[in-house]
Amino acid sequence: MDELDLRLRELARRETLPLPAAYEEEFDQLCEEIRSGALDRPRRPPYRRTLLLAAAVAVVLSVSALAASGALSGILDYLRSWSGGLTAEQETVIQEDTAVLGRSVTDGGVTVTLEEAYGDGNHFFFYLTLDLPEDIDPEIVTFDTLKVEMDVEGWENYSSTSTNLNWLEEESPAEGPERFLLRIERDTHDPLSLPMGGAVPCTLYLEDLVDATSYGPNGAEILAPGNWSMTFDLPCDGSSVTMNLEGYTLEGNIALDGELIQTAELLTLTLRPLGARLWYVTGPLAGALDIPAPTLILEDGSEISLRPEGGGHIYDPSHPHGGESYLSCGSDGPILLDQVAAVRFGDLTIPWEPEP
Repeated sequence: MDELDLRLRELARRETLPLPAAYEEEFDQLCEEIRSGALDRPRRPPYRRTLLLAAAVAVVLSVSALAASGALSGILDYLRSWSGGLTAEQETVIQEDTAVLGRSVTDGGVTVTLEEAYGDGNHFFFYLTLDLPEDIDPEIVTFDTLKVEMDVEGWENYSSTSTNLNWLEEESPAEGPERFLLRIERDTHDPLSLPMGGAVPCTLYLEDLVDATSYGPNGAEILAPGNWSMTFDLPCDGSSVTMNLEGYTLEGNIALDGELIQTAELLTLTLRPLGARLWYVTGPLAGALDIPAPTLILEDGSEISLRPEGGGHIYDPSHPHGGESYLSCGSDGPILLDQVAAVRFGDLTIPWEPEP
């Protein structure tokens, strides 16, 4: 092993990313192929430069594979466990679109750090760490004000927003801040017009830590007053695909107590990277139904089960059905829009043929 080999290996070991266990074996094999002439290389450039470039490629490929593994992403680790598993391509998409921020705000003796953010303009995941006083139980806290806004046209047309703050318990607790995964779903009837490429200015509003288990006539008990709001740029994939589902029907329950089955005539299904919206019509007085959430079947046979997040009925007295109803769904992993082969609602499977 010569001086350059040693130098390259030393540079690789200084990387902050841990190298795969097979790195030394791959490096040895690459060097041997170059020396023996088994690996094609130009005659004129110096031998040392060829070795340097080949070794650099090996390191880059190793680091890229590691990045896709999720070792650097709290959001990816959460989605892996919550979804029951992700494909390698899904993991790569998450890594590419996750903003690593590490931005901190301290107020009222509490430090909140926004470590990572990931979203598609309608669904968002935020990885937060909180330095809390010892007398505050991390398992019961939430924020009294908890919402996200984007500086894009159409954001003001949203109808409601739902949030969920999950405390992430560590298997081997250690000294340090508590970890949380914040999920926000924006329920909107109008699609956002997101810019192609680049990042979108976002503001995450976090105000007043409260006890999520104790709500009285004046609201939740405030554990720590403060404002930890932050503004940042977030890469968002605002793409979507829509399929006309007219001619297909589903059955659903309309009764709040008991069972009253009605038929829904499907209209359209729109898929986004992290969610879906199904539109349908029922009888003039039926309104929204409790119908099965869709499961997406990909070209490789794998499936993505979407979770219902809510729905409603848009009343229109001039409409022949009294208006249209919708079902909103979220995904616990990125939907690869160009790989969807079919969509399944319970026992009904429909080939996916979106509008061009």
